[in-house]
Amino acid sequence: MKSLINVLSIVLVVCAAANHASGQDRAINPNELHQFVVMPRDLGLPLLVAQPEAPLEFVETRLLVNVGSGNWVPSFRIRNRGTKPIVAFTVASAYGDEWGWKAQGSDNYLMPGRITSLEEDSRDEIVPLTETLQDRLKLRGSMKGIIALLVVRVQYVDGSEFRESGYDALGKFFYTMHGALSDRHFWSRKQQQ
Repeated sequence: MKSLINVLSIVLVVCAAANHASGQDRAINPNELHQFVVMPRDLGLPLLVAQPEAPLEFVETRLLVNVGSGNWVPSFRIRNRGTKPIVAFTVASAYGDEWGWKAQGSDNYLMPGRITSLEEDSRDEIVPLTETLQDRLKLRGSMKGIIALLVVRVQYVDGSEFRESGYDALGKFFYTMHGALSDRHFWSRKQQQ
């Protein structure tokens, strides 16, 4: 189990590094900022952190790649699998991006069994992954990484809440792993020179 966690940590850190590095050496066409391709599953995967006590679950989860920037973006909807109406929630990737939702009045509570999406931009579109885009976005070869998603906080209508107690520790762990892997990569490159 410990080695599986170590492997997943390394893959997540590599994913984060690849995410920020790809596509930043050229000018971005404004139209491309709203175009996405679906990440091939043999190159990148969304990983859902097991949280059996969490009242929310991710559904219709996939990874998208922004055509303009090359950044990886998780795409998902959220289902209330609990028994109480929800007024607000926060979900996150284990490496630090967070997304929140809040009901805009009592008619918009997330009721048990219901599914919602986070705020979407009507200009966003998914475009086909062509050979040209595969080359430009470097979407070829072996697995590039994963993005782990988890529920951080849920606020119920009655004022009670769910909080993921391991979220801060997980963030610190990935931050430490990123530093260790960056150092290892730096020294490995220095030895090759």
